[in-house]
Amino acid sequence: MLRINWYRRSGSWAGPGIRRHCGPRGVVKVRTTSCLAFLAVLLMKGLPANAASTPVEFVAAGLPYPGSTDVGSMAARRVLRAFRKEYPQYKIKAFAMPTIQGSSMDTGPLMAIAAGMPPNAIYVNFRQSSTYIEHGFLAPMEVLLARVLSKNPAQRHVNAQGRWLANPNPAEIAQAMKLMRRRVPQAAWPVIYRHGDHSHRKHVWSMPTSILVSALLYRKDLFRAAGLNPRKPPRTWDQLLQDARKLTIPSQRQYGIAFGGGRNISYSMFPLLASNGSRVIARNSLGRWHSVYDSPQTAQAIYYFCKLAQGRFVSDGQAIHGTAYIGVSGTGNMYWLWSQGHIAMMFGTLSQELIQATNPQIVGIAPIPHPPGGTSSGELNASMLGVFAKSTPQQQIGVMRYIWFITGPQAQRLSVQTFVQSGYGQFVNPDLLRKFGYTWLLRQVPAGWATAFDTALANGVPEPYQHSTQNIYFPMSTPINSALEHNLGNEPRSRAIPLISRSLKQASQRINYQLLGAIPLNVMRMRRIIAIITILVIGALFLFELWRV
Repeated sequence: MLRINWYRRSGSWAGPGIRRHCGPRGVVKVRTTSCLAFLAVLLMKGLPANAASTPVEFVAAGLPYPGSTDVGSMAARRVLRAFRKEYPQYKIKAFAMPTIQGSSMDTGPLMAIAAGMPPNAIYVNFRQSSTYIEHGFLAPMEVLLARVLSKNPAQRHVNAQGRWLANPNPAEIAQAMKLMRRRVPQAAWPVIYRHGDHSHRKHVWSMPTSILVSALLYRKDLFRAAGLNPRKPPRTWDQLLQDARKLTIPSQRQYGIAFGGGRNISYSMFPLLASNGSRVIARNSLGRWHSVYDSPQTAQAIYYFCKLAQGRFVSDGQAIHGTAYIGVSGTGNMYWLWSQGHIAMMFGTLSQELIQATNPQIVGIAPIPHPPGGTSSGELNASMLGVFAKSTPQQQIGVMRYIWFITGPQAQRLSVQTFVQSGYGQFVNPDLLRKFGYTWLLRQVPAGWATAFDTALANGVPEPYQHSTQNIYFPMSTPINSALEHNLGNEPRSRAIPLISRSLKQASQRINYQLLGAIPLNVMRMRRIIAIITILVIGALFLFELWRV
């Protein structure tokens, strides 16, 4: 082990076995007894003397509230304490920012960035990712991870001008990319690894902290009361419609199924769209993004949704209009009705670690019902963190260490241990129970829950993540609300589908124009002609007035 102590002395520095002095004409002469010692001193010469112990403060999104007592918050705090113990030089502050009511997820980080108080570890989901990447808010993470994992400390420090002392080589970056890919599901990889704005190279822009998938949640007690077998939840669209009608009892204010309404109703019924093969945005033959929302699959899914929500049927001699509860705005009241036993079925979200912390004696979980010829599919999403690009170099290194720690095996083990010790072991993903030695709990995991999660992960459709999709659910919802307003659930298919298709075409044009900037050539040509005529007329009027004056 080599120990080197160096100090300045009248314009020179010296160390054991090393002596430096200026010879004639300022030539530097170095005598050394060890080349290794010389390289080590040069390395330390470029780093701050207290680099390892310099405290670094950064702001992170997604930290649990101090007063939260749910098991997820307890696990997050335990992981955070473990990170602070391993890296005591980092001080982490929770991100908090006043937000606009009803859109805090979208407006909070953007308002903070505009105010100059951004989170250094910024929350990202699929829908927000393109906006953040295109505006340069996120730093390439594979390069930062290569710096964190490098054995050369110079890669983690900067000089007085703020430039890195050393950069990772391609092999180190490739190794970092390989390690990242092991932690990301295959379906989510195209979302986080893609081209940035005006860049010909792909980068990893964020890392998932939790994978989220869609599934059908149903109340077993209401199934039994309606004479249905709770062990046989609906698997197809026909079964879903039949069961929902049997479970609808207006006199008891009981609904067969529920959806969130308003401007985001398309988000609530996304599993129906995905299961029928409907997509929102795709690349054309030129490689450009364009809307494919106006497809027959989308029209069929919307018509089926209208039949669920509005279709008339007779039960016990009583005419009933629809089986679905649709929230006026959002999903808040829907979840309250669900908890009170007024809703029999709804689409919910399963997490990668704690699948669903709910009573398995009351609530069942099943894959999303599929249409004839379709597949059981739903939304695939993730809670992700990225590194804010305008953070200081030391903050970027600290955030990358933090993200890599909380997505790693040690954090996963601590989380699972917290779940088990708190009595939530039966809700943990069986794969994690096996991984960390809790095999005795596998018998308590509700049958079918793991299957529902695995099916949803294998067939999940990523939430729209392409160019300018942060507000994609607004234009997607317009044709759905229009179909509901025209009561198309009680119209024959031959009349309803063309009306829905016409509305979908308008929605697709709006997505192309307003979100994707894909304007047809004939429209662009007409706009240019009008602009030229307008300029000529204004110019002529100006010259005429000038001549008259």
